Amino acid sequence: MSSLATVNQRDITAFQQRSLADAFLANKSETTIRAYRNDLDDFTAFTGSRDRDEAAGLLIGMGQGNANAYVLE
Repeated sequence: MSSLATVNQRDITAFQQRSLADAFLANKSETTIRAYRNDLDDFTAFTGSRDRDEAAGLLIGMGQGNANAYVLE
């Protein structure tokens, strides 16, 4: 796994992160949201993040290519 410090993260505010999450979850069933929450809990543990918000911010801030590479290592 690559070091989190070496990843070029884009600046994203907590408001932007929450807005993106809200838009992504809009019109999803409760079952789907629960499954996503479980996946994010797993990712939180994988990254050693403090909580779901930190893990989500890490993933979103990396950009698509870096995020894909990170989880594949």
